[in-house]
Amino acid sequence: MEDKTVRFLRRLRELITGRNSRHVYRVAAARQLGLDIQTEPGHLEYEKHLADLELAGYLLPHWNSNLTGQGVYLITEKGIVAAVES
Repeated sequence: MEDKTVRFLRRLRELITGRNSRHVYRVAAARQLGLDIQTEPGHLEYEKHLADLELAGYLLPHWNSNLTGQGVYLITEKGIVAAVES
């Protein structure tokens, strides 16, 4: 995985630290990493990192499609372990 993708995963993991939830807000994590999600080139990079994390099984779309549409995803156990180990 690319370094930025790993950093994105780590940031998502940090969002759940101390919480009893696996809900993560991907837009907030991307902004904190400086991924510009407002411009077309930045948006494509952001979407690539997100797709890589989903394909690896580290993130799942929220079961509620309305929340997924708002950028809420679920970080998986596999994603948590990978973020800690990387």
